[in-house]
Parts: sequence; C-alpha cells; structure tokens
Amino acid sequence: MAETRVRDLDGRLRQVRDIIEVLLGTAMRIGEVLALRPCDIQELPSGMVATVNGTVVQRKGSGTERLDRPKTAASIRTIPVPEFAAVVLRRRLATVRDPHGTVFANRTGRPLSPYNVRRTSGSSSS
Repeated sequence: MAETRVRDLDGRLRQVRDIIEVLLGTAMRIGEVLALRPCDIQELPSGMVATVNGTVVQRKGSGTERLDRPKTAASIRTIPVPEFAAVVLRRRLATVRDPHGTVFANRTGRPLSPYNVRRTSGSSSS
C-alpha cells in the first residue's frame, strides 16, 4: 500500500515537473498548458509549435473543465516550442490515451485542475 502511494506521488510530481517545463518554454498560462490536446501540437521542419485555443478552468460545483477558447481573443496564438519543452511534449503525446483529451490529464482522463497543479508545485500564483 505504501509503495503504491509513493508511485502515485512520483507520477504526480513528474507530471507537475513536465508542466513546469512547458510553462517555462512557452510562457503560456497554466490553464492554456493544461488545455493542450494532441491536435494543438505540430511538428514542423522548423521545430515543434503549439497552438493556444483553449484553457482549463476550475468551476465551483462542476469541477475542472476545458473551454474551447482561452482567456482573451488575443490569447489565441501559435507558439514555437523550444527543444527542452518539445522533448517533454513528445514523451507526453506518446502516452495520451484519448486523442481528443488533454496532454496533461488525471487518472480518469479529465483535464488536470490548475488549483491542484499549483498546490502540488507549491505555487500560489496564476
């Protein structure tokens, strides 16, 4: 039982570390990173790009959901992904079970909660 908890914690910490690397590499908002789907990421001859066209929000009473629009209309953009973050996204894409789901998902396949990611990482900023 203790071994299972350690493995779960290790997996959550690895996922948060991956999210932080993508945040650092792309300068996206946390909700934008959590909303990334396989169809939002492209490998081009010039390198990987990610298109921001959604966000993840935490709603009181209904939980976490992915919205098909980011925080503002100006937030819709395509961002070049530096190689260190592209390595993370390639590894994550190889394990995505639902092609319509998010790259960063919980055990049930739903988007991760921005609140839980901040709590796990020890950050309280948005």
